[in-house]
Amino acid sequence: MRKRCIITKPLSAGNTDEEWKDCLLQLNRIRSGGLRPLKFNIFIEGDGSISPFRDIKKKIADSLTSTFTDCTPTFSISAHPPESPGKVAVEALFAEPTGEIIETCFSGSLPYVKATSGSKKELWCCGIGSDSPVTDTTEASHYAFETLNNILRNEGMSMNNIVRQWNYIGNILGRNNGHQNYQLFNEVRHHYYQKHRTTPWYPSATGIGMLSPGTLIDFYALQSDDNNIIIPLNNPNQVKAYEYGQEVLVGQPVCTGLKNSPKFERAVLLLHGDEPTLFISGTASIIGQVTLGKGDVEQQTRITIENIKKLADPLVVTDMDERKRPCNILYRNIRVYVKNIKDFGPVRDICTSHFGEVPAVYLLSDICRDDLLMEIEAELSVIF
Repeated sequence: MRKRCIITKPLSAGNTDEEWKDCLLQLNRIRSGGLRPLKFNIFIEGDGSISPFRDIKKKIADSLTSTFTDCTPTFSISAHPPESPGKVAVEALFAEPTGEIIETCFSGSLPYVKATSGSKKELWCCGIGSDSPVTDTTEASHYAFETLNNILRNEGMSMNNIVRQWNYIGNILGRNNGHQNYQLFNEVRHHYYQKHRTTPWYPSATGIGMLSPGTLIDFYALQSDDNNIIIPLNNPNQVKAYEYGQEVLVGQPVCTGLKNSPKFERAVLLLHGDEPTLFISGTASIIGQVTLGKGDVEQQTRITIENIKKLADPLVVTDMDERKRPCNILYRNIRVYVKNIKDFGPVRDICTSHFGEVPAVYLLSDICRDDLLMEIEAELSVIF
């Protein structure tokens, strides 16, 4: 299938409910044009308050299922305020079906989308987390991973099939009895991967903060008879995240011993079907394993883009391709996280000068290190 990422923003300013209804009308018009919705990432304002956020999430979820009925996309609703003046932004993935059977399935009340063609199966699942947000990161992360594992198991798949994963952690930099919340999440991820994942590579992933409690996980998984189509890529200027030393992992060990490192690849190349894809993980201003450009968001943005260019190098992709085919690489979309409101403008200006008119969404969020001011993730099409 051919996929399209479309960023939707309200056409006029209003409250969160009004702006969402505006976006919903636009999304439904796109669906009416013949595209099949796969997943929606809905980013809204949030200040950490549980009840108002839970109420608006329910309204959005109800309106989605009533509007799209049997072709409801999988979706997540997260407290990531978009760049002003809007209060809502949607990163929507649509498909032009090319013979696949695409259906919406449910795990309880959680919708996910399955596409099958012969022996190939793809899953998109978003918004995995407790309906009643849990402030304890360890408990919330266990719940999310257990739910994720059950969905995969019910589909005859496993964590080995996860290619891309997004992890949203409330108060990501906060500490509980000396344990940093991001590190607590990494301990839970390590536990589940160690138990349920046997591949020699990890998924491409993002680990980012959100302005609501708990843990949310989105993922894309693939099952295919072809076992040689998923290739991890490394940036020669960066230490692999899962090889980070103890000195850059924050907080006290959860148990006696060492802290577990983040388990993800810098990028994953998916040589699959008629639309090979390069998934670039959440990328920041890190060289080796050290943060550069501390206090300077413009320098951090430029270093981050250079790190992405190392991963999105057509020569690297050609070298990884067993047939050594020359290729072009086109950005489908980028997602940019910015720690401070005042930095939206400088970050956007630098990104626009490099990425041009690539669909982009800019979001307010804490990054996984206290000294990181921004982060970028990307998805690219590989054209041989």
